[in-house]
Amino acid sequence: MKLNFKPLTESEKIFIRQALVNINNQELQKKLAHFRKVCLQRKKALLIENNDMKCKYCGAALIEKNDLCRVCQRYEKEKLRTEIVSILTSEPWLNYNDCQKYVKCDKMLFDSVKNSLKQYYYAKVYNNQSDIREEMTAVMLKTGMQPDKISEQLAQNIIKGLRRKY
Repeated sequence: MKLNFKPLTESEKIFIRQALVNINNQELQKKLAHFRKVCLQRKKALLIENNDMKCKYCGAALIEKNDLCRVCQRYEKEKLRTEIVSILTSEPWLNYNDCQKYVKCDKMLFDSVKNSLKQYYYAKVYNNQSDIREEMTAVMLKTGMQPDKISEQLAQNIIKGLRRKY
C-alpha cells in the first residue's frame, strides 16, 4: 500500500524538538528527529488512508480495515486460548461444537489447544508421572466421553495403551 505523506504542522515539529531537547549528541538528535518525523507522517497517512480508524483498545492507527491492531489481536487470541484451555481442562470430552456454547473460536484454534493438552496429558501418563485425575483427563481427551460413561476396564485399557505407544 502506497501512503501519501503530508508535511508536519508547526506544532508537530515543536513537539518533536521538545522531545529531543535532552539529547546532547547533535548527530543522534538529528537522526532521532528524522525518525520521529517519518513515524508521525506514517501514522497520519495511515489514519487518513483508513478514514481515521484506530484500534478500539490501544488507539494505534490501523493498517488494515479491522477493529484491532495486530498486537491487540494477538492479545485477544491468547485470551481466547486461555479460556479454551480452562474449559477443556474442566470438561476434556468436549468437541468443537460443544465448546462453541462456552466461547466463540475457530476450529483451528480449538484443535491446536486440544492437541496441546493431549500431548501434555499423554506424556504424563506415558512417563508414569500422572495421578488418577490426570490419567482420567487423558482418557477423556482420547475418547471424547464423559467420566460417567467410561468403564474402569476401558480406562485401564486406554492408559495401558498410552503407556505402551505414546
